[in-house]
Amino acid sequence: MDDPNKKLTPEEMTLPSRATLPSRPRSAPSTPMPDYAAALSAKNPPLLLQHFFDGAVDLDKELSARFANMPPLSIIRVRQFNGRIRSSVALMSTQDGAASLLVEIDLETRDSTFTFTLSGMLGFRFHLARLSDRDRASWLEGMETQNGEPVFLWNQARWENDYLICTAYRHYTNLFAFSTSHVEAAARLTNEVSRKFIHWVGEYWR
Repeated sequence: MDDPNKKLTPEEMTLPSRATLPSRPRSAPSTPMPDYAAALSAKNPPLLLQHFFDGAVDLDKELSARFANMPPLSIIRVRQFNGRIRSSVALMSTQDGAASLLVEIDLETRDSTFTFTLSGMLGFRFHLARLSDRDRASWLEGMETQNGEPVFLWNQARWENDYLICTAYRHYTNLFAFSTSHVEAAARLTNEVSRKFIHWVGEYWR
């Protein structure tokens, strides 16, 4: 029988990747989920993530309520730059162009930047760096499944760096971005845009 007073090693306290996290029910369980609770690192995650790890909230439902008027991005354009630093860019936007999401991938490091722009005036940039092959593959797999479960795009530092929380459904995808600078942004991709976007990312990340 496990000793309840046994201290966990740093390795045992490391949060597992998305691929190893158990599938969560759509409704919150009545008791905390030990797999999540035991995974919290020494630095506490944001309060909403703590509730999610405890099984107390439906994460996508809660985030969708906080961003109740996410603009639907229904247009996507991609292009590639082949200069000294090679990169590829995907621009997703609303029909009227009032809101957009620009995603840039450095083809050498495979780091990515997500820039949310509103009314051609305000832009919020989120930089995702030092992702492992496992981090990228886990996110791509979760997005392609379209099962309505939260999929995290973050590196080993998790919430201590910029990160994404995405939920892919059959007809649309919700994408939420969080920065260590206390900035947040969200957008909703139509099914066609989401499919093309994931295919584009997969060409460089697989």
